[in-house]
Amino acid sequence: MQSLINLLTPTAMTHTQYKKLRDLADEVSNGNNLGIVFKFDDIKQFWDTAVHHNKNQNLLIRDGLKNENVTTYEMFSDSKNKLVSYDVKAHKQLSRIQYYILEVCSSAYLSYEATANHINKHQ
Repeated sequence: MQSLINLLTPTAMTHTQYKKLRDLADEVSNGNNLGIVFKFDDIKQFWDTAVHHNKNQNLLIRDGLKNENVTTYEMFSDSKNKLVSYDVKAHKQLSRIQYYILEVCSSAYLSYEATANHINKHQ
């Protein structure tokens, strides 16, 4: 299994990648009338976390552990009217962009349903 140090090493980000990621974060913020402006460090941290989760997911799948959790998010559910835990299992095979969107939505305290809508747009 790949060492933890390799998984946590920050990734390089080109200007084009940053612009695309910033636009996605702005889409989440503006689309939900949040008025949040994410800074470069926020976007970089969201991306590094997304890359980490994606690599971890791929390692779990490779090792035959598809039912293991990659990560867990706590979000408010509008339909259940309570805080829910959302486990992301390896077999969901989320892309890095989808993990990134999860990080942005979680940081913005979006509901489970709003987060799911943003994730589904980027399948």
